[in-house]
Amino acid sequence: MKHIIFLLLTCCVLMANAQQPNQTQKVLMNYADNTEVNYVEVSDELFKMIAKREGLDAKLKHYMDNLSSVIMLEAARKQGKETMINLYTEVGEKLQLSKFKLLMLNSENGKKYGFYKKAGKDNRVEYLLVSNTAVIYMYGSLTINSISDFQQVCRLASSVQRM
Repeated sequence: MKHIIFLLLTCCVLMANAQQPNQTQKVLMNYADNTEVNYVEVSDELFKMIAKREGLDAKLKHYMDNLSSVIMLEAARKQGKETMINLYTEVGEKLQLSKFKLLMLNSENGKKYGFYKKAGKDNRVEYLLVSNTAVIYMYGSLTINSISDFQQVCRLASSVQRM
């Protein structure tokens, strides 16, 4: 009987922890109501639904199966004016980028972007692409093991750089 109670309690704790956002997600979620930022969050439920689609490319299905969360922030532009918020500086300070491993950094013509990685729980990884005007956060059991994976990241980085 003690074993059953212990198992139930363990399951409850694990389920509660699985649904709790990590520190990075908490910081980024604070921007959801910020009028200076456009905020998009995609949950693991959507990725699971997409992964179940028939006829889906095997590589894309594998990617969707391993992706748990994506949060994107973009500095809002108001009436053609330059953005007022510098996401690289503001988000970088709040997330303490020094706790992440720097994978790539580019700074040119006053624009800056960096690609960072941080080990998470249960073999999950946090990837963070930060520029002056945008933040893309990916969390899951993702790896960048091939040139094509890295090329996707570079395409993403170059599109952020143009923002």
